[in-house]
Amino acid sequence: IQDEIAAAVVERLEVTLLSDVPKVEETDPEAYTLYLQALHFGSLLTPDGWDQSRNLIERALEIDPDYAPAWAELSRTYINLAGYNLLPPDEGYPLGRAAAEKAITLAPDTGPAFAALGWIALNYNVDMEAAAWYFKRALELDPQNPRTIRNVATFSYSLGRLDYAISLGELSVARDPVNPSGYFNLTQHYPLAGRYEDAITAAETALRLSPGMPGANYFKGESLLRMGQPAAALESFEQETDDEWRVKGIALALF
Repeated sequence: IQDEIAAAVVERLEVTLLSDVPKVEETDPEAYTLYLQALHFGSLLTPDGWDQSRNLIERALEIDPDYAPAWAELSRTYINLAGYNLLPPDEGYPLGRAAAEKAITLAPDTGPAFAALGWIALNYNVDMEAAAWYFKRALELDPQNPRTIRNVATFSYSLGRLDYAISLGELSVARDPVNPSGYFNLTQHYPLAGRYEDAITAAETALRLSPGMPGANYFKGESLLRMGQPAAALESFEQETDDEWRVKGIALALF
């Protein structure tokens, strides 16, 4: 009887919530395992994490060179390497674009690849209109994807829509609470709304999930400064792993 009830519930849910069963790109099990591992290391937002992510993705693509999600993740890895100056922007972003376009060629409904192109348009080409189109398409294809939601949050922030950016950031954290990226975004956005304690909590959560994450200690220190706590801010800045942010933060605190 329980099995019959469960089957009936599943059938009803498929009709009322899902309509069609979600489609998943099929690939070799080993390639998929490598892809999932790459997602994890890439989410840490650390140089070592990105190196491991790229190596894992390249191994996955050796097994299945037609696996579109892996190409989309490779695109994201190149974008992060360029964004954190671990690759020259004129090298990293074009590599990221080529990988995203490869993913779309293989599977035109690869939402994360459109999100990657939106990020390149926003941060490299500074083409807000193109970025908006790519992000809109990414959400149409994969509206529940937490990374795409985080990207749109940053895009909204760039447009000056702070409340919307924070709401989307909080949604991404609710959808993906073990990913430090969402907390890192919030630790940058909260202070602009005067939510300094929330920003510090978000930074500390990001650091628990990814110790050594570049920038997290800097933005934590920035909120402490705004709260009138320069000694505590200096301590946070001194723990920052990114050279530029650490020097900049220490100068602010000493001043």
